[in-house]
Amino acid sequence: MSTRSHPEPQPPRPGPAVDGARATRCKAALREIAEDHAALGAELARMMSIDAPTTDQATVVLEMERLSQKALGILVVRQRSEGKSLTELAPLFGLSTDRLRKKYNPRTVDKNLQSHKPRRRRPTSPQPTTEELPVPDNPLYLPLQRLASALTRMKAEAGVSQRELAAGMHVHPSYVSRMLSGNRQPTWQHVQVIAGLCGKDPARIRPLWDAATSTQPRHKDAALYLRTYLQALRYAAGEPTIADILNSAGQSLTEPELRQALHGPGVPSRNAVSRVTTVLHGLPEFALPVWTRARSAGETMLSAEAFG
Repeated sequence: MSTRSHPEPQPPRPGPAVDGARATRCKAALREIAEDHAALGAELARMMSIDAPTTDQATVVLEMERLSQKALGILVVRQRSEGKSLTELAPLFGLSTDRLRKKYNPRTVDKNLQSHKPRRRRPTSPQPTTEELPVPDNPLYLPLQRLASALTRMKAEAGVSQRELAAGMHVHPSYVSRMLSGNRQPTWQHVQVIAGLCGKDPARIRPLWDAATSTQPRHKDAALYLRTYLQALRYAAGEPTIADILNSAGQSLTEPELRQALHGPGVPSRNAVSRVTTVLHGLPEFALPVWTRARSAGETMLSAEAFG
């Protein structure tokens, strides 16, 4: 007769702890991320329609990927917080349940939830009645990114390599790369060198550099400077057509208003300046003070329809 002892049966492993408060936070965060993702998807579609620079499109796609990764972690933690097993999720992630549990730690996800800031979104329909459209909290709308997009387009049109730019600026090619990607703020001297090597007029994008460096515009002709800023934004956005810009603005902007804002004569309405600036990824808070200066300088306030 065998005297070997048998191991005592182990009690079943307790199921996930229920945390209703955390589950509620997860649900709210997922709704916000879904809205952000939809807004970015719409923005990407708009950028493709106007053939915006690839760097701009890549920035949107990478932001969508970041949000997707954050959402996956929230889904896993919500599953646990509702007292449900991770067994059904593990195959979808290609991980074991233990690995899934370790990868998406509730405390880490909680920290991410606290730091998540929903972006302000463009209203779609109905059109807003206020003068300014909200500007999304998006890297693409940062003034430095607008300047980088314009410089990148100059480089592409001229067929100049980064090494050639670096040699002309007496800097390392990686320094040029950071400037063209919007990760490094160039000096005005650097902008002039890049434009010169590309055979472009740096004055064409001076307002973009002013906005990126928070430099107060000193141009004597405020109305001309304002038009230059709007034209520079259009250039940085890939030169969208009049029809494309109007389509993005919905019914908040007429063609005569758009043409006057871009080409004159006179000073366009405050509303038109705000709409055009926002549609072209600029900041109304930079353009509107210039508009105020143009008005106070005695520039003629012509109706757009008067010459449309």
